Amino acid sequence: MIQSFIGALLGGIISGLINWLLYKRKEIAEARKKHFEELKEYCIRPLLNALSDLMRNFNIEESLYFDYYLEAPSRDVKWWENFSFEGGVRNKLLYEDLRNHFKGFYEELKHIEEYVVRELYSKYLILMRELVLKAKSMISNEFPTLPNGVSDRELLTAIMMIVLVRIRDIGLMYMRNLRSITFSIGLILLR
Repeated sequence: MIQSFIGALLGGIISGLINWLLYKRKEIAEARKKHFEELKEYCIRPLLNALSDLMRNFNIEESLYFDYYLEAPSRDVKWWENFSFEGGVRNKLLYEDLRNHFKGFYEELKHIEEYVVRELYSKYLILMRELVLKAKSMISNEFPTLPNGVSDRELLTAIMMIVLVRIRDIGLMYMRNLRSITFSIGLILLR
């Protein structure tokens, strides 16, 4: 009788302990899932948008206003000097926590901030400015009077597109890395 009582008591304790451990495990899994969802919503999605916006600054297309390159280096406000991905994220703690979950991604973002944007973008603007000035000089030397219906902007755009198509791959080397990162983030978001 005492043995069956002790057996029942031990069975109840063991059963209760197993039930409690399973509950804790489920609770931890739900907390992790919630944390990952918050990380995706308040950190990774805004970073994906910031990367897409950043890529637009390097895009070269016919609708581009090339005089931007003449004005940008001399502006008082130079966005690239203070650029930070952290500024575009809704939750700063989650951004910092990103390095715990995706250390390589976090380090790549820091590299893009510090090197590609802060250091290379100003050089990119200077090179693009020189190209635009050279193209404008070519236009004024070759076409002192433009044909009817053709604006200097249209001619500048055509010349710039011809020149830039040839050097585009060199200037956009880092954009391939950004696209790779964007693709990786997309895969993370689809999980």
